[in-house]
Amino acid sequence: MPASVGLIIDNSGSMRSVRASVEAAALAFVHASNPLDEVFVLNFADTPRIDVPLTNDIHVLEAGISRVDSIGGTAMRDAILIAERYLRDRAIRDRRALLVITDGNDNASSVSRAQLRKVVEQSGSVIYAVRLVGQSPSEDDGNGDGELDRATAITGGDVHYVASMSDVESAVLEIAHQIRNEYTIAYTSANQALDGSYRAVRVKVTRPGLNARTRPGYWATPLPSIR
Repeated sequence: MPASVGLIIDNSGSMRSVRASVEAAALAFVHASNPLDEVFVLNFADTPRIDVPLTNDIHVLEAGISRVDSIGGTAMRDAILIAERYLRDRAIRDRRALLVITDGNDNASSVSRAQLRKVVEQSGSVIYAVRLVGQSPSEDDGNGDGELDRATAITGGDVHYVASMSDVESAVLEIAHQIRNEYTIAYTSANQALDGSYRAVRVKVTRPGLNARTRPGYWATPLPSIR
């Protein structure tokens, strides 16, 4: 089933030395995606910028991914918020996903962690991430470790931590495979009241060898306004 996908690429100064490898991985992701997917490209440093609007034209995507002006700070939370808003307003597919490629060290966002959590909890997209690290992801350096884990888990996605640039492409290809092969399951709750309560959801798979990675729940509210 085709999807609307946002490719969010960290273009900050801290990523300058690895930008060429990140671009190669992003291109590999695009080529491995469903040809019917619509994809947009958002580059970010201090400020998020959509360089390629939603399209399935592979040549347009290739041109938008290729950038060399890595400079400035890292506004990762702002970038995710802008991407969520763009998907809400422009996406034509019911299935929606975001892939963030970053070192995760947010130092320039105006959006707080609490604000971002609220948005991703209420959005309909799944967030995946590839985080470039120089150490084990379990070692909290105080600069963002755990933030991507929380944001992705809330939406049913996950984070791939990579310490070597040679592993970035394999990580994005695995995510492309997940997006192409995931299922969308919908149901109608017996409780139709939009009372603002949080309702936990548990999906149990009985077939051996299959695992379910899903949202842990949802808020019973009207469609949110992402600002």
